[in-house]
Amino acid sequence: MQLVQGQHATKELIESLITQIYLHKAEEGDSILLYFAGHAFIDERSGEGYLALTNSRYQDLSTCLSLHSFAQHVLTHSRASQVLCIFDCFQTGQIWNMRRTSPYDSKPLLGNSVLSILQSQPNRLFMSSCRGNERAPEAGERGLGPLAHQMILGLCGQQLIRQQGP
Repeated sequence: MQLVQGQHATKELIESLITQIYLHKAEEGDSILLYFAGHAFIDERSGEGYLALTNSRYQDLSTCLSLHSFAQHVLTHSRASQVLCIFDCFQTGQIWNMRRTSPYDSKPLLGNSVLSILQSQPNRLFMSSCRGNERAPEAGERGLGPLAHQMILGLCGQQLIRQQGP
C-alpha cells in the first residue's frame, strides 16, 4: 500500500509508483485499488481527461496525468487480475459542463477512447464522483468526503452503522 498526499503528490512520483505497482509488482491474481482525491479537468483541444497533481499546470499537459495514457499503457499491460480506480475529483472547465448529460455523468472526464479501452479489458473498473463545477464539502459525515463515506457504507452495510452508532 502506498499513500501519497499533499505536496508529495507530484506527477513524477505518482507515475513512478503506478508503473512500479501496476506493471512491475502486480501478478496474476492480484487486485489493485487506486483512490485519487483531487482535481481533474478536460483538455479543451483534445477532449482528453487529466488528473491534476501538486506540480501540475493547466496550460502544460505534460505536468498532468493523462487518463487516456494511463488506460492505454498501464491498464492494458498490468498482469493484475482486477483493477479498480476511484476518482473522487472536483472536475473543472467549461468543456465538462458542455459534454455532461447529468450532474453525475463521468463520460466527459473519461472520454470515448478511455471508455473503449475499459470495455475491452476484463476486470478493469473506473468509478468517479463526477462533481463537475460543483462545490462539495471536503469533510462531511464522520470527517470523510461524501463519496468516501457512501462507499464505506455501501461496502460495510449496516454493520458499520451499528458499530459507530447514530
